[in-house]
Amino acid sequence: MFSSGLTPRVSRLHIAALSACFAAASFWIALLAKGQTSHSPALTQQAAPARSQQSPSGSEGNTRQDAQTLQAGQDHQAAPGQPSPDKPVSRFRMLTQKEESAIVKAAWAHKGYDDDVHDCSHTIHQIYSDAGYEYPYASSFDLYRGTASFVRVMHPQPGDLIAWPGHVGIVLSAKKHSFYSLVSTGLEAQNYRGRYWRGRGYPRFYRYIVERPVRRDTLSQNR
Repeated sequence: MFSSGLTPRVSRLHIAALSACFAAASFWIALLAKGQTSHSPALTQQAAPARSQQSPSGSEGNTRQDAQTLQAGQDHQAAPGQPSPDKPVSRFRMLTQKEESAIVKAAWAHKGYDDDVHDCSHTIHQIYSDAGYEYPYASSFDLYRGTASFVRVMHPQPGDLIAWPGHVGIVLSAKKHSFYSLVSTGLEAQNYRGRYWRGRGYPRFYRYIVERPVRRDTLSQNR
């Protein structure tokens, strides 16, 4: 009897308390939402000037950087007819294909004379001299290692030097892989990709270098 009479009263009290808590929570949620809404425009207005102040400075920084880059490119760009200050023009250059044709002609003309020359290095030295391109004599071993009169190239052309340790010749045709030299059978052209020459190892190719002529305007600038 006691418990059955008390349970409905307690249940009604619990329901009333929960309703009051729910109403208070709803009130505070609405109040907070209203406060955030009222402060949002102010925050937006404060953020907008900050972005507007930041953008011009960033743009100015990019513009200044682009200007510096452009100026640097203009500084490195050499005036017409003048060498770039950071890339000085070399005093020497390699022979052109037309110039090297004189070496090939001298090689073919070399047939039949100078029988007193009995080694390849002296033969090649004389052929280059006959073509007008002299250099201090060097043995085939020295030429293979490289000398100051030649520069090594990877793609040969007619007139280039071809060298193995112990032998040297002159390239006649890169397409036919032919070269001219003094061999055991005499002065003749052979295929440097033939079986015998492949057995001697991969050859090195060198191109003769000449000094560049000094221009008069360059001399006047140096004075």
